[in-house]
Amino acid sequence: MGDVTGTISVGKRADRIGFTMLGSLADRILNFGSLADIDSVWVAGRARKRNGKMIGVDWARLKSQVAEAQARIGSSATSITFT
Repeated sequence: MGDVTGTISVGKRADRIGFTMLGSLADRILNFGSLADIDSVWVAGRARKRNGKMIGVDWARLKSQVAEAQARIGSSATSITFT
């Protein structure tokens, strides 16, 4: 593996240690998991993510909602003072 990992340079891949054996499975996923580790998600018997892609998400609406929330929070944040 020394030819493809271990240092930062052109043509090499990042090291991937994986999940530690410490803690519960939920703890390990929460602390060490990434989006690349999740292929499919089922909620109450319905697929919400398959083959790495979210199902039934209106991305344009979600983006608009995030922008609205950021604007609302941003305007309130200007009133915060730190002493």
